Amino acid sequence: MDLEEIVETASRIGRATVDQLFSPDGEGSLIHPRELPADIREAVSSVDVVVGPDGNTHYKYRLWPKLAALDLIAKLRGLVTKKTEVDVVLTWRQVLEKMDAEDAEARAIEAEVKDVGSPSGTTTAGDRAQ
Repeated sequence: MDLEEIVETASRIGRATVDQLFSPDGEGSLIHPRELPADIREAVSSVDVVVGPDGNTHYKYRLWPKLAALDLIAKLRGLVTKKTEVDVVLTWRQVLEKMDAEDAEARAIEAEVKDVGSPSGTTTAGDRAQ
């Protein structure tokens, strides 16, 4: 199937109405599955054949979900788009500058720790506080 065939089939499902399953003679009897119009046949997902206690054959029709067909058409036609929200707080330049500043701060702390930890270092916690 190509895109147009899919849309046409889904359109028939979306347009199908229950009254199309009944005989036009006004008696209220369901049409035999072989006699259903082509448009409504595509909308029927299943048929149950039931033989009643009187020996008469009755049919139970189930139709494909109309809303699913309409949703498919809307998506295929581009009528429905997924909404995506993006909250931009920083630009890439700002992110990189922040990372550089954090790296410089980390290097400064490492250098200070090396000075304090070395045997010849004379810096004490009290000296750093001043």
